[in-house]
Amino acid sequence: MARRRKPTEPEPAAIAPVVRAAWTGFATGTGRAIRGVTPLADGADREHGQPHDGLGTVLLLTGLLLAVAMWTHPGGAAGTVLHVVAALAGGTAGILAYALPAGLLYLAVQVLRLPDGFATPALIRQAAGTGLAGAGIAGVAALAADAGGLLGRITGVAPAHLLTAWVMGPVLVLATLAGLITATGFTTVRLPRRRKAATVVGVLEDELLLDDDEDEDDAFTATAASVPTPAAPAAPAAPAAAAANGPATAAPVPVSPAPAGAASPAGPQPAAAAQQAAPATAGGWQLPPLSLLSAGEAPQRRSAASDEVKAKLQGVLDEFKVAAKVSGYRRGPSVTRYEITVGPGVKVSKITGLEQNFALALGTPSVRMLSPIPGKSAVGVEIPNSDRDTVTLGDVIRAHAAAWASRNGHRLLVGLGKDVDGQPVTAVLATMPHFLIAGATGAGKSGCLNSLLISVLTRATPDEVRLLLIDPKRVELAAYKHLPHLVRPIVTDPVKAVDALQWLVAEMDRRYDALAAAGVRNIDDYNRKARKDGTPTLPYLLAVVDELADLMLVAKANAKAAKAAGEDDGEPTAEDLIVRILQLARAAGIHLVLATQRPSVDVVTGLIKANLPVRLAFAVASMPDSRVILDAPGAEKLLGRGDGLFVPVGAATPIRLQGAWVSDAEIAAVVKHWRGQQPTTSTAPASTPDTAPAEPETTPAPAETPDPARMGTVDAGADHDVFLQAVDLVVTSQFGSTSMLQRKLRIGFAKAGRLMDLMHDAGIVGPAEGSRARDVLKKPDELPALLAALGGPEPVPAAADGATVLAFPHRSHP
Repeated sequence: MARRRKPTEPEPAAIAPVVRAAWTGFATGTGRAIRGVTPLADGADREHGQPHDGLGTVLLLTGLLLAVAMWTHPGGAAGTVLHVVAALAGGTAGILAYALPAGLLYLAVQVLRLPDGFATPALIRQAAGTGLAGAGIAGVAALAADAGGLLGRITGVAPAHLLTAWVMGPVLVLATLAGLITATGFTTVRLPRRRKAATVVGVLEDELLLDDDEDEDDAFTATAASVPTPAAPAAPAAPAAAAANGPATAAPVPVSPAPAGAASPAGPQPAAAAQQAAPATAGGWQLPPLSLLSAGEAPQRRSAASDEVKAKLQGVLDEFKVAAKVSGYRRGPSVTRYEITVGPGVKVSKITGLEQNFALALGTPSVRMLSPIPGKSAVGVEIPNSDRDTVTLGDVIRAHAAAWASRNGHRLLVGLGKDVDGQPVTAVLATMPHFLIAGATGAGKSGCLNSLLISVLTRATPDEVRLLLIDPKRVELAAYKHLPHLVRPIVTDPVKAVDALQWLVAEMDRRYDALAAAGVRNIDDYNRKARKDGTPTLPYLLAVVDELADLMLVAKANAKAAKAAGEDDGEPTAEDLIVRILQLARAAGIHLVLATQRPSVDVVTGLIKANLPVRLAFAVASMPDSRVILDAPGAEKLLGRGDGLFVPVGAATPIRLQGAWVSDAEIAAVVKHWRGQQPTTSTAPASTPDTAPAEPETTPAPAETPDPARMGTVDAGADHDVFLQAVDLVVTSQFGSTSMLQRKLRIGFAKAGRLMDLMHDAGIVGPAEGSRARDVLKKPDELPALLAALGGPEPVPAAADGATVLAFPHRSHP
């Protein structure tokens, strides 16, 4: 007789996936619903689930259960169960049980809303502060009326048996205050700096999403406290007042309104918008309005391609049986950084060793690993975006529009770009104090220089910052010709660039003499004291060398040739001058920016690198080039077109950023704005505090015509052509040095001394003053007429555009 089979029951293993799927769907739906009715956090996704939806849903359900139990009194069987829940909550937290549901609901909403969930640092701080404040309140309630529950007995009653209630009472009150300050972030210092309404959403945005911006605002405040900002005087009321102020305080030229199609930042603050409507004026100069810089497109925070890459990375981890999970990602302008959370007992090397497998699965060779991500307990994988976002300088500046428009912060604050998190990256050149930019051709080096210069031009007047531009390639910085900020015309000859560096060293020494005489340590203290005493201030001097390789190689070739010819006079080389500036120029307010597309050891030497802690590397061809720039690999894996690695002051790891882009039209608009305010008189800038500027005239004075009779007495004989070359060198460089003539003209000491004596007889240079260089009595704009009087070529007619040529400043002697 056949035995009847019992019906098969479903195994627990078969039910578990169904329950898990149902719970996952419910948690994901709850998270999407919460994100749909609350403001979307940066990096969160409203359409898909997040890793912390399960935890957030548990907290939400717990909070709702406690709310019904504590705030309502239903009857029946449900009321009996809820009464038990309320009794447990009251016995545990005392009177705090009535506020406990609100705290749990708030915590649940933030865990579901924020992309990092409970791992958000600000949310952890709020939870810890709330817990500390609750413990203090429960302890006080237990001491006062035995209403603190079990928590109050632990924090108040038990310690009071040992320390007495008179001691524990103040301690618990102080703990409550400390917890409230930690949770809310409000202090007597930060309270006036609140810019948003004290609503739940406003406080949430300030505390959870704008931590980085507040830190940068703190940096602005600290910098503004250390560097005084000169007050902006009123515009001159009459031409006579403008003439009395000199060329540096000429009346500002009216600025034409921005075109109707100019882009504007999304949602500007009312105060910043009002400041942008009326361009700032300082010292009689009118700063360019931010409307000259266009805004870029809104960045994408999530895309289908990023979700697909996330699934592929998780597939590689599962394939190699690595207990790790791709917990999330941050989409930047050029790359997306995926965060891999490592499971317990898993070596990080197992994940970093899968770099080639990640690249194979994604079909891209440009995979960069970060172990760990700075500030997080996760491993980062940076993958290039298939659709890159363009970062404009206008977007970077408008992220700090209030500081830019109100001129808070340092005058050398520049915008560099945006990092992987989409946050703007800015830096103060004065704190670097020097900057190295290197990368292959087309990697974004020139774009970075343009962003740096335009940032300075939108913040600083010629009275505050002067520029010395050295462009051996002749075309990269040509757009900045005839700027009033220029201390002299752009230097394009590598030989004359060495003379410019020599003048920069002499200017540095002169500034240190002025600082020592004033009894101060740096230029900021000197300017603060000068403004208090009513004496002229010293402007910051920013020197930009666009191609360091040309300068170094040409200077080395000239020095080698002179040594081979036996005419080595011991003059410092370009490397010697650059190293001296890098070592000493910070306190004098002189800052050097070096850019090169050839990062080799014969260009970026060890002495130069030792004095350049701040570096920005764009894409390079090989790992050795990356090690020359950063002392570490990584730049060889960059994507080009502005993708770079920035090493700020004191940073242990470089920051990956997408460099800000400024178009040729924007550069032309800013430069045109400043050219319209060019002084009408051709006078040298007042670069010394002890030398007052020449009194301006209402009409330009004609250049002094050389005396033909005096010039006729100069007889150079067979060396007439060499004499004309010597005159050209001395007048152009404004540096009357015999050793310079030896080095530049490849002549001996006797002939160079004779040429200098002939120039003294012709009234071109002053008398000899020991070992110091002679004073040059002629200006560069007098050179054509001077050469014609000496028998050289006829002078070339002046340019029709009326551009002003700034004379090269020279060191004056009493």
